[in-house]
Amino acid sequence: MRASADGWVGAVVVGLLLGSLRVQAAEVQTCPAGQRCQYRDVGCGYGVKVQADHTYLDLIPPFCGKECFCRVETIQSEKIVFPTVPRSGNTWSRSILEIITGRASESIFSEGRNKSNPVARRASGFYARACGQTHLCKDVRANKMEDIAIIKTHHPWIRKNRFSVPGIGTMLLMTTRNPLDNYLALMRYSPNKSIGPRAFAMRWNNFFNFWLKENVHRNLPLQVIRFEDLVNRETRINAFWHFIQMSGLDRQLNIDRDRVVQSIDHDLVAVAENNHVGFKSLLEGWKNHKLADVEAALASAGDWLDQFGYTRLYQYWRTCLRDDVDEHGQTCSAGGHQKELEAVELDLFKWREHYTATPTRVHP
Repeated sequence: MRASADGWVGAVVVGLLLGSLRVQAAEVQTCPAGQRCQYRDVGCGYGVKVQADHTYLDLIPPFCGKECFCRVETIQSEKIVFPTVPRSGNTWSRSILEIITGRASESIFSEGRNKSNPVARRASGFYARACGQTHLCKDVRANKMEDIAIIKTHHPWIRKNRFSVPGIGTMLLMTTRNPLDNYLALMRYSPNKSIGPRAFAMRWNNFFNFWLKENVHRNLPLQVIRFEDLVNRETRINAFWHFIQMSGLDRQLNIDRDRVVQSIDHDLVAVAENNHVGFKSLLEGWKNHKLADVEAALASAGDWLDQFGYTRLYQYWRTCLRDDVDEHGQTCSAGGHQKELEAVELDLFKWREHYTATPTRVHP
């Protein structure tokens, strides 16, 4: 192993698997901040903001300890890591953010083909379309190296997208969608009979455990946006304005609330119908699911259902699927359980207060 003139920084790289830890290498070498680790003409890692006591490093795969050397390279200044379960609002949110910021979001993997707006690997090492996901080439451009970048990943849902690839970043942006509706959305997009709704709910639970309990990202500033809230114009405005302030994009790009409002009003046609997420559809969601699946989700994902404001909704679904009668002897199908329904609505609306709280800025 060769050391550069600037020396090596030794650190332990820990590979985080779903719900468990596995040491990938006892000691892996990386480069000083501002330099890139090169391995047999293949770039294998950046040393941005790397410290020896980090439990994993920024863009360092396991093989980087073999015959690497360092070279100076311009590295993107900041990253916002955007991990999501597939079909929970990632593309939708990225499109909104591209309209607001005028900057293309990026991904750790190439996302399909479009001849007029092709995907290319950027100097940052990530993939992006020149005009973003929106294909609005008059309004959206690719990031420059000094720009704050929003980086999409589905790890550990899609395991080939290593968790270490987007790096540690400066904050987390996440979308969430209640797991049983998320399951149906994924089946509409990419049917996979190898996973059922109960297994999906467990994986959904483990996904949030992974990012918010089990690794370094749990200590980062966090913005969560519920997919179900995106259908409401005022809530969309509040949620994305909160994020823009929190991330510092308002200062970097001179964005004010009026610009967010204009961008939201520019955004997206027939959002409720296209995404099966109208408020009425959500309250009547019990008609799309089985009692055993709702009970299994409450049992396996209860903590995160509660964290994201879905618990009372699922309890109401369970009541309806049991055909329980209320004090008037009516079931949900007959218009009963109005008190429970009102409590669900209050819970769902109350959670939206997260978007109007004073944001804690990444850079005060």
